[in-house]
Amino acid sequence: MRARPKFILSRIGNISALALVLLLGTLAFSQAHPLSGVSWHQLGFSPGHSGWNPSEQDLSPQTVHHLKKAWTLTTGGPINGGAAEAGGLIYFGTQIDNRLYAINSNNGSVVWSFPTDGYVLTSPAVENGIVYVSSSNINLADVYAVNARTGAMLWDYTITDTFGYLTDPVVAGGIVYVVTEAQSAPGVLYAIDARSGVVVWTRIIEDFVTYAPAVANGAVYVTGSDGHVSNGVLYAFDALSGASKGTLSIGGNIGAAIAANGAVFVATNNGSSDVLYSLDGRTGTTLWSFTRTNSLGWSFTTPATDGKRVYFSGPDSNVVKTYALDANTSSMVWSMTSNCCVSNAPTVANGVLYLQFDRRVIALNAASGARLWNSTLALAPILPSPTVVNGMLLYGSADSNFYAYRLP
Repeated sequence: MRARPKFILSRIGNISALALVLLLGTLAFSQAHPLSGVSWHQLGFSPGHSGWNPSEQDLSPQTVHHLKKAWTLTTGGPINGGAAEAGGLIYFGTQIDNRLYAINSNNGSVVWSFPTDGYVLTSPAVENGIVYVSSSNINLADVYAVNARTGAMLWDYTITDTFGYLTDPVVAGGIVYVVTEAQSAPGVLYAIDARSGVVVWTRIIEDFVTYAPAVANGAVYVTGSDGHVSNGVLYAFDALSGASKGTLSIGGNIGAAIAANGAVFVATNNGSSDVLYSLDGRTGTTLWSFTRTNSLGWSFTTPATDGKRVYFSGPDSNVVKTYALDANTSSMVWSMTSNCCVSNAPTVANGVLYLQFDRRVIALNAASGARLWNSTLALAPILPSPTVVNGMLLYGSADSNFYAYRLP
């Protein structure tokens, strides 16, 4: 596989002058973008993609109905991936105009935008002052590292032996993990040093990969399938060395894995039923499974969990059902029936469950399933899972708009 790292370096001779510039720049940046108490670093909040923000305090079942639209930003293309947030800046990518945006969370103004070589179809990740984003083009994929404050490129790792598809970047322990579909093999898992852009290790995935890896318990979990209903496989690799920790044949058309509290949750569809598994993250042993008859060909959405309950949605005849199961026993806590589409993972924060619901986001009481609030309609479907952080609800849409809601 051919790949090349590119680096952007600079030299400044006068250290005193540089220190003064950095100090003034930091003060100016802090005044313009006050540091927030909590950050939403990447897809699903954490490297395990639990979808749970455990630190949200402002939005709750008692306050969420007061949410009002704060601002809307129109970009140059559809927004397919979710948003990350850190230090008062919101980061997301676009298709068509192929850019990574940094937005002031207070007023929605563009602080900077970074051009990529392909569509940004995924969620960015931000860690230690660096934003990581993947872009996809025909037979070309890139992983970029960009200065979170200025938008200056720090490095670009380009993969040429690929169909052009690259998953969301996942950052954990100083490593960026991505998976691509390659021409020489169905999938390749890359572990890239987050600071230098140098590949630490790669591993071949023997099946096609659609979803971002999850990182937890010292392991990287990847789901793969050959597209048939008998071949869903969960792979586990050591997060530092890439050594195989084993594979688990689950069968069916497998979905994304999430990891939280020592467990891995993954759903699959075998053509006649859906099954959601809770697995021991270290041994792969099945802790419990939840099965429901379904012959419609698509399975549960990627689940989310707050440690108490596991939340997910799926088709049921001509309707869609959203479920909440006890995370330890799989017993049903509640279910909600709707007549519209939920196609992505939910988000949960401070007792509120958020669902992207075709062209709007709805908020449910996470304990009871009672409907609490809904957003105004977007002009086109909302594709990514919503981001909830520091009293704000954030999401992009296929209508090329990015929406921000907050309490008055």
